[in-house]
Amino acid sequence: MKKDDNDNQRVTKLIPNNTEQIIQSLLTSEDYNTDGIRSDAMAVELGKAYEIEPRTPDWLRKHGKCLEHLKSKPSLIPDAGRGGFARHLLHKGDIVVPTPMLHIIDRDSLHIYDDAGILINDQILLNYCFGHSMSTVLLCPNTNALLMNHCSNKNCKVNAELRWATDNPISEEWRNTFSLQKLSKQKFRGLAMDVVATRTIHPGEEVYFNYGSQWEKAWIKHKKHFDSDKTRSTLSAKEANLLNDIPNEFMTHNLRSIQPSSTSKNTDYLFTVCRFWLTDFDNHVRWEIDDNGTNWTTHSDKEILKRYASDGSEYGEDVSYEFHHDYSYWPCDIVSKDEEDSTTSMSYYLVRILQSRFHTEENWSTNGLPRLLTRYPRSSIEFFVKKNDQYELDENKV
Repeated sequence: MKKDDNDNQRVTKLIPNNTEQIIQSLLTSEDYNTDGIRSDAMAVELGKAYEIEPRTPDWLRKHGKCLEHLKSKPSLIPDAGRGGFARHLLHKGDIVVPTPMLHIIDRDSLHIYDDAGILINDQILLNYCFGHSMSTVLLCPNTNALLMNHCSNKNCKVNAELRWATDNPISEEWRNTFSLQKLSKQKFRGLAMDVVATRTIHPGEEVYFNYGSQWEKAWIKHKKHFDSDKTRSTLSAKEANLLNDIPNEFMTHNLRSIQPSSTSKNTDYLFTVCRFWLTDFDNHVRWEIDDNGTNWTTHSDKEILKRYASDGSEYGEDVSYEFHHDYSYWPCDIVSKDEEDSTTSMSYYLVRILQSRFHTEENWSTNGLPRLLTRYPRSSIEFFVKKNDQYELDENKV
């Protein structure tokens, strides 16, 4: 039997025979929503209902692609951040990591504008995409291939290169037959490349490939004004997010301030966001005017909390996964630690929500009033790295 026939049979096992079977699969899901079919629920339930042929270790070794050849560590290249290091021995011609690509037709779509429509920067994703100076198209890696740093043979040894994937029929079709216009209409990724070892790579060795001469010129120019001390932090975003308690330096300790009580390399480097969505509380008349024009900052803390704070415990971990998306997090300031649940060791905080640029401005933001949440769970607070123009290069990888 041909390989295509085997694949077709496996796919057929996933497809219900009739509408009744589809409905039955969906209705067994706790995530089923009567307001509409949830694609994630359908995928899970169909996978359970229709058994997929298990793969043996021998089959995986022959046909599979390993996604664990690389691990992230500080790069050996000064000021390059982190790099990708080989976990295992790789021989010449081995695939280091498969690299499906997200295509972006117009790189200008990554521009960031201020409220007046003036270009102020580019999204940092731009630094991790491949492009060419004569094209508007960007290809952005969808795996940890983005860990690998540039190397010209002048100062280090290139040991890998990018090649078009040869075992991906969708990528082959797109690359060989699609016009730019047709590619622009595709709503999912299809192009794929592989990072391939060009020589033996030993375990623990950093993996490099050449981004191109234009990128190297941009990097040399970039390093002339790069101040590594500005971006060196005692805490990474990952480390901060693993902390059970918010470090004191990130708290304002003042209801009337939106600045941390102290400055440090950490607060210059990281910022906080909070999971948040609007409720009836945000539509209340309290946000229209503050006591006939009285400045709210003159009130006591007790009065401010009574008027402008709501219970933040509803934004906790038990919230449905549908709220976990880019727009569900708003910038916020951590005012102080609120309380701690001794039974669960969960910490709660008093936080101030700030206006998100991805949402229509709220009345409390327009009128300069504080949107406060008490008993806000630590689990809903995340740390991110601040946008820094030190990371902007003039050219993409070529």
